[in-house]
Amino acid sequence: QIMIGYLLIAGGFGVIVGHCLGHSGNWRQWIE
Repeated sequence: QIMIGYLLIAGGFGVIVGHCLGHSGNWRQWIE
């Protein structure tokens, strides 16, 4: 269950970051 919670936090953080960056496409550079 700890892993699931960690994934939820990481996923939520990714969504927030992606929302802030918008659809500029720069989010792909951050992932890689």
